[in-house]
Amino acid sequence: MLTIASFYSNFYYNCIDHFFQKNSISKERTLFFDIETTGLSHKTSHLYLIGAAVFEKTSFKLYQFLAEHETSEEETALLQSFYKLCSDRDCLIHFNGTTFDIPYLLHKSTQYQVSSPLLSMKSIDLYRTLRPISFLLPVSDFKQRTLEPLCHYQRLDTMDGKQLIQVFHSFASLHKKEDQNLLLLHNHDDIEGMFHLLSLDILKAVLNGKFEFIQSHILKSTTLNGDIRTDILFQFSLPSVLPTDFSYHLEMFSLTFSGHTGKLKLPLLSGTLRYFYKNYKNYYYLPLEDEAVHKSIASYVDSSCRQKAKASNCYKKISGFFLRAYGNPNLSQFKTDYESKEIYIQWTSEFSTSPEMQQEFLREFLKNLPKK
Repeated sequence: MLTIASFYSNFYYNCIDHFFQKNSISKERTLFFDIETTGLSHKTSHLYLIGAAVFEKTSFKLYQFLAEHETSEEETALLQSFYKLCSDRDCLIHFNGTTFDIPYLLHKSTQYQVSSPLLSMKSIDLYRTLRPISFLLPVSDFKQRTLEPLCHYQRLDTMDGKQLIQVFHSFASLHKKEDQNLLLLHNHDDIEGMFHLLSLDILKAVLNGKFEFIQSHILKSTTLNGDIRTDILFQFSLPSVLPTDFSYHLEMFSLTFSGHTGKLKLPLLSGTLRYFYKNYKNYYYLPLEDEAVHKSIASYVDSSCRQKAKASNCYKKISGFFLRAYGNPNLSQFKTDYESKEIYIQWTSEFSTSPEMQQEFLREFLKNLPKK
């Protein structure tokens, strides 16, 4: 077995701090890893390479354990060396290792009777961690290689795992340096790519409410048919800087992320909506006014002009300007009718000058962001 170790200062950049803080883990106790095998089945394939990056002193250090032959002795040596590196750590970070890497290693450990610490370690699967934000990303699939360009990471490796199987067979027979370099490069890029993927977790944090409202603006523009369109532009700060710009658009809104700032643009709608009172049993409905009033007021209305309110007609009509809302913001909510699933909040002077109210509106909006 060969052991190759090297320091990589470029493994460490600003969004890693955010990721560790968010997940309450220490970089000194964390291990990024990826494995390479000659097949998918632990019964019929060989484990030939394990790469692991750990933080030592001031930067991350990459260790690569490479088998020189396709033998059980080499596989055992790989497992023992990797597990020794794990002994001082308590958190694993990987990409889709929950499905493949970890079960594969555990099966091999059982096969060769090697004690494994993996089940006692915290496990963070970047595939599963980032999957909830997949609808925001302009990608056709959710493979690591597909996601990496979004994080401005360009790998040097051009081969896939299947192609590398033949390279390893050649290396195990002839031990050519060029074959060794190809194997190490692929594994290196898989692990370094994970560090860059951590930046995508910033988007997930934002959708979970980790941002700070900055300000809002009223925007005026002219449509193609000459009408004046009014939009509200909300600006908010992200918990860390994104490496590239992202945008997400639906008919009713536009969401963009750039650097340290997010922007949400919504049309300001004019019209009349209904505010539904919660406890309709305390109200009467007045058909002539098409509104509900509290019993304390309705007592002054002729009994022939009032009727007990129902949930569907216990409302007050409000005219003004409104914004489409998502989720359940702790703000006055308006609808077109009782059965409607769409809710709105009113754009008032109080709302437009209250950072707290706008933060609450944005928090619920982004938390419940609709998917295409």
